[in-house]
Amino acid sequence: RRAGEPKKAIQSFERALSINQRHEIALFNMGVVLMHDLKDAKAALASWERLVKINPQAKTPGGQLVKSMLAELKKNNPT
Repeated sequence: RRAGEPKKAIQSFERALSINQRHEIALFNMGVVLMHDLKDAKAALASWERLVKINPQAKTPGGQLVKSMLAELKKNNPT
């Protein structure tokens, strides 16, 4: 992502998830890249929802619960 290649970042996250389906950092960061770089909100939400299923107490780097972030996003962007 930092190199400006979000698709390669997604491939890396998918590779990590193929090794460990419960890789929480990969799931969170994949959602970030999908949402902000690839503008795919639906896929980003799916990635974060998968993370919350694995760990309901998962937090963002800023300390917010991912499930709270999801609730806010869904409220502000109903599908």
